[in-house]
Amino acid sequence: MNKKILSAITVLAIIMAASIVTIAFASNSIGDATPDVTLLPPPKQTAEALHESVRATDLALPQAAKPQVAQSFSLPASCPAPTQATGIFSFTFGGFSGGKHLINTATVLASNGNYYMIWAGAPDDAPQEGLLRVNEILGDSCHSYALGTQAPPMADFVTSNGPLTITQLQGDVVIYSISGGGTGRFNFVTDQFLP
Repeated sequence: MNKKILSAITVLAIIMAASIVTIAFASNSIGDATPDVTLLPPPKQTAEALHESVRATDLALPQAAKPQVAQSFSLPASCPAPTQATGIFSFTFGGFSGGKHLINTATVLASNGNYYMIWAGAPDDAPQEGLLRVNEILGDSCHSYALGTQAPPMADFVTSNGPLTITQLQGDVVIYSISGGGTGRFNFVTDQFLP
């Protein structure tokens, strides 16, 4: 039976016993329908007896299993990122905030062992400018976290020349064309536009 139910039954039994005792004492009153209070046990003694009775019942019940101490969590020494398909791809879904004017994307395995996703196009709020959006994906996040390294957040790099389209990948550099004419180079590992 449930421990709470047994405790409740015990408390009810004690209350009923106290009621019977009170009725018995009341029937033995001095005759004017007033019980003889000198025959009743003191309230503190009754409360202590009730508390001890409930405690004894609780101790007599089967004890629940002790909760297991939670094990500390640790990352494995290595958990390489899944192999990514690398290359330049058309950006075929857009129209969402931050992606209204994106033209194409590239995924590259860089010299540092991390993957990079680079999107090219124009910013939502300035379609006449150029945009390269860079997202670094750690090659082995468990190893990097153990060293205290975390992937930086996605970053936007804007130019005033016009919308950009990635045309070529050379190591850690993307080569892009500018909508109004011309080309440029960007090192996505160092986050620098190159001459």
